[in-house]
Amino acid sequence: MTQPLRAVFGVLYILVLVLAGLLIKILGRGRKTVESIFESINIFAVWAILPSIAFVSVVKLGENISDFLTAFLTGLFCSSACLSLSFAISRLRGHDRGTMLGLSLNSGFMNVAYLGLPAVYATLEGKYMAPAVAFALGVSILHVFLGTAFCNLVTGRGRRLPSLIAEVFSFPAVFATFVGFLFVFLKVPLPEDMLNSFDLYISPVFLALMLLLTGYLLTVSRPSRHLREISWVSLFRFTVSPAIALLAILFFRLDLQASLTARAALLLSIMPPGTFNLILAKNFKQNLEFYGAILFHTTLLFTLLVLPLFSALML
Repeated sequence: MTQPLRAVFGVLYILVLVLAGLLIKILGRGRKTVESIFESINIFAVWAILPSIAFVSVVKLGENISDFLTAFLTGLFCSSACLSLSFAISRLRGHDRGTMLGLSLNSGFMNVAYLGLPAVYATLEGKYMAPAVAFALGVSILHVFLGTAFCNLVTGRGRRLPSLIAEVFSFPAVFATFVGFLFVFLKVPLPEDMLNSFDLYISPVFLALMLLLTGYLLTVSRPSRHLREISWVSLFRFTVSPAIALLAILFFRLDLQASLTARAALLLSIMPPGTFNLILAKNFKQNLEFYGAILFHTTLLFTLLVLPLFSALML
């Protein structure tokens, strides 16, 4: 299958599954069976899907660790730059603390896991998953550390550093990544057929479940109440973020056409805000409706417009 044709099918695949998850939520609202099924999928994603994908991706890297590190650093730079820039502009404009926090978190931290990894797999190829996992880990680790610290700073509700460190390194996907590097360092042999079977038969099922879960986690709302904030976050996520990713790609002297890291990073840089922002908002007693409206509309905008446009221009 040619790359443009693969991209078309990838976009349709993502769109259908995300909207299917959203439709299931709407039709199954209030039904405990549906809620328990998706709670189980979420638990399965955290403890099985993400760790297994991270482990296999690292093991398949072999000794080519430099690409992993480059993608990891690109994710760190892209996310932290968007967060800092959004915070600075929001503060200059005189926004209240709640608005400033919401705009900055959603501008800085994107949905690299539940939506990003399936998008890379569907629109690019399986060989792009290793740098995609590295980029996602860079963003996710920063999301927990810097995101929580930022919430502490703005709201005045503190958490101790040891608890943050324990939370990051006990996260299954991070732990699986370290185990994968241990396998590479010790040169532990793994059957090639097993790794190929994972890519061919298991990854598609896992990533489809994550796309369904992405749609299910959305909360339907009208854009009118938060149109300015949605526009602000959309500008950062779909314009500023890829521009910063391009700067990182130029800094590392990556070939945008040939480098797996460059393409994976650029695609992940345009993801809508991550669902972990909702968890932070809940833990720090912020306006969940505000965060949910931004997440819902930017995710729809991504699946309906941004991803097809990106695929047409870049793939």
